[in-house]
Amino acid sequence: HPIKQIEGSITLFYNRIKDRITYARGEGGIGKYENFGKVTLKGTEISCKWKLCDSIEMKPSYVYLSAKDNETGNRIPCKPEHKVRFDIRYKPLADLTLDLNTKYVSKQYSRSDNKESVSGYFIADLRADYYCNRIRLFMKIENLFDKDYLYGDGYPAPSSA
Repeated sequence: HPIKQIEGSITLFYNRIKDRITYARGEGGIGKYENFGKVTLKGTEISCKWKLCDSIEMKPSYVYLSAKDNETGNRIPCKPEHKVRFDIRYKPLADLTLDLNTKYVSKQYSRSDNKESVSGYFIADLRADYYCNRIRLFMKIENLFDKDYLYGDGYPAPSSA
């Protein structure tokens, strides 16, 4: 029965942090690490894994994050409010696996004063793995649509590879 092939989890989190150090863009676009006196990070993560059949598995997930500087009320830079992932794995042969991994990240502020933001983005990666005896051969295309996006702590991402 297909419903028996679903696993899921829901995680709630609430963190109060003193002296949080986070990368932020400053005046003139120059980045630097900034110290935030009191920060609250709270939210939820929902994920599941659904095996549709022996050869297809899907993994959707969603993260909601409220990241606030308690002293100013501003959002913490480089911490998007929403992230959505959808991964699908197809195994047409015993030795061949194909993966499509997608991710949406919502708008995020790049400065601690919240005067500048970076648009949300959608990216997709493809990967193929082939197993031959004890050797694994793989090919991966990252950033399939060659999108410009914010990666990590406020750094621009590399082009597709």
